[in-house]
Amino acid sequence: MALLEKVGVRSVREQQLDIRGPSTLPLYLHLANDRDVKVRRFALEELNQRAIEKDEAFLDLLRQRINDEDPYCRCLAVCGIWKATRDPAMIAVLVPLKDEPNDQVRRSVVLALGDMASDDPGLFEPMSQLCEDRELNVRISAIASMHHFGKRGVPILRKAFADSHVLVRSSAVYAASELRADGAVLFPELRRLQESDADSGVRRNAGHALYMMDPKQFSKPTTWVD
Repeated sequence: MALLEKVGVRSVREQQLDIRGPSTLPLYLHLANDRDVKVRRFALEELNQRAIEKDEAFLDLLRQRINDEDPYCRCLAVCGIWKATRDPAMIAVLVPLKDEPNDQVRRSVVLALGDMASDDPGLFEPMSQLCEDRELNVRISAIASMHHFGKRGVPILRKAFADSHVLVRSSAVYAASELRADGAVLFPELRRLQESDADSGVRRNAGHALYMMDPKQFSKPTTWVD
């Protein structure tokens, strides 16, 4: 709201303007073409909140911003189009942005690619590279996406089980639970985590994962909630 007032909308509070209501769409479409990159980012972030509306003016604007000089604006534009249309052409536009030095860009990229991975198993290579990213949140999201790739993701999850960071291990346990039968080779590692991981949450979730993956072989944990 402060940024809206800064760029000229002086009476947001007085007008009791719903900043995400349909009446503000023209405003954000205008701001998304502003010369100030911070304003464009703000507008595109807000527009992404309404991506499912499939408004043609909105989509036309996002298609223009695919070529924005700012990588984060390009990423936001691609994500908005993808959420609204599931256009597979957006995958090829987004993948190169995984190598951007800006952590914020890569965090957005990995979340979007994780969503796209359910439609495109060919994303295994870029996502496996992001599993080694220097930024923790990027690694966590990339590892969580490995369940989309079946047995190909098993070596990455096995390595993540031994990571020193609890959130990485937790993410790997989640991904393994979603593999179901494809993750059966991970049962020994999951049992080790269940029995001896330093974190109680990881121990609990490993037990839940085993039960989810093979309820005939593994008993329902006492912490399981139906």
